[in-house]
Amino acid sequence: MQMSMCCSCGAGLHHFRNFRQPTEAKVKMIAAACEGFGIGQKGDLPWRLQEEWGYFRRMTKMAAPGMKNAVVMARKTYESIPEPLDGRINLVITSQKDYVVSEKVLVCNNFDLQEIVRKLKGYHVDTIWLCGGIALYKHAMDKLCATHIYLTRIHAKFNCVTFFPEIDLTNYVEVHDPNVDAERHYEGDITWNYKVYEGKDVRLLS
Repeated sequence: MQMSMCCSCGAGLHHFRNFRQPTEAKVKMIAAACEGFGIGQKGDLPWRLQEEWGYFRRMTKMAAPGMKNAVVMARKTYESIPEPLDGRINLVITSQKDYVVSEKVLVCNNFDLQEIVRKLKGYHVDTIWLCGGIALYKHAMDKLCATHIYLTRIHAKFNCVTFFPEIDLTNYVEVHDPNVDAERHYEGDITWNYKVYEGKDVRLLS
């Protein structure tokens, strides 16, 4: 899930609400981080891993029959990808009232789930994936909004300026998802593992 970690965004943070309350859709975070939990540099990723990008696509597209997933990202994260993510409902959070996107992309002006739910009305949403940036990740963890965190741990050090928030292991526990290969993966001279964390009170995978 390489696109997801490029940037941080502070727009509208004081409006952040708990995602779990108004919707039955599952809420999950997905990110990739190198050693030291670095995730990006100057609005871009310092690595290019095709297999890992395929994992991001597969996980964020995998939905129950007749349903789709939503990918929610802050404006700078959205601007770091070349085009909207296909097969998913793209929703961008920005405080810019006149922000222009393609007709297939939804826009919310703050981190208010009520607004997100209104924007998603009429769609059959299975999972809401939070794809960055840093402020979105941090607030989701602080408010325990996400039931699960899907974090790719890249076993290499890169020069990063943005970092994934520390996972509070008093709130989350590492678990096994049968849809996620726990073995070490290789591409060139880079190796990585897929990690999954679940809220301690969720108990779907633990």
